Amino acid sequence: SVSVDRELADVFLEEARAMARLTHENVVRVYDVGVVDTRPYFVMEYLTGKPLSQRISLGALPVTLAARLMLQLSSGVDAMHRIGMVHRDIKPDNILLSSNSQRCHLLDFGLAGVADKDDDKRRKVSGTIGYIAPERLKGYPADYRSDWFSVGCVGYEMLTGNRAFESFAKNMGGPKNLFGTESGNWAGVPDALRQLIIGMLDTAPEQRTTDVELIRMKLDHVIADSTVDAGQKT
Repeated sequence: SVSVDRELADVFLEEARAMARLTHENVVRVYDVGVVDTRPYFVMEYLTGKPLSQRISLGALPVTLAARLMLQLSSGVDAMHRIGMVHRDIKPDNILLSSNSQRCHLLDFGLAGVADKDDDKRRKVSGTIGYIAPERLKGYPADYRSDWFSVGCVGYEMLTGNRAFESFAKNMGGPKNLFGTESGNWAGVPDALRQLIIGMLDTAPEQRTTDVELIRMKLDHVIADSTVDAGQKT
């Protein structure tokens, strides 16, 4: 439970109740929401595993595994968006891998918010430097497009072992220039997957790749092509 003022408590409870309506295999479950002695609380699913950040610290993930995890993450994020929620802090520390690293769950909804609410507490810049969409740094509220920017950052990090952005200044730069196909970080990454990530990192939200069906289709193709290539090498 947490100790907060009445207005923040109401926001907390509203968001927790919204999450409790969501059942998805790649999003941690919220089982119960309530108040004890004026302190709001929620009960979450108990999961075991390790944060994605721990796995990335060992180096870039194989392309097929990275694409599969990104597909799972995209599905979970889309499920949140469908109930009107935005996460606002998607990053490797908030993604839990199973013990065999084949499955992931999206965690930590402490910064989650209801989309399009006219509320100063939700409109402030919250999240983690290096994963925050540029428009949010300019003062615009979080929406589903800003979450997809963060997913793109996670995808880049899985594929290269490096963070896409390290500072507010770089967040305001142009990913198309920073992550061109000639970059050594992309060695071994299929062009289709590179272009997908670059599209998700577009600094203009209206031009950013945010169509979940398109994202799924491209990831499915990468996984299928990688499986065929692996089979031909054996």
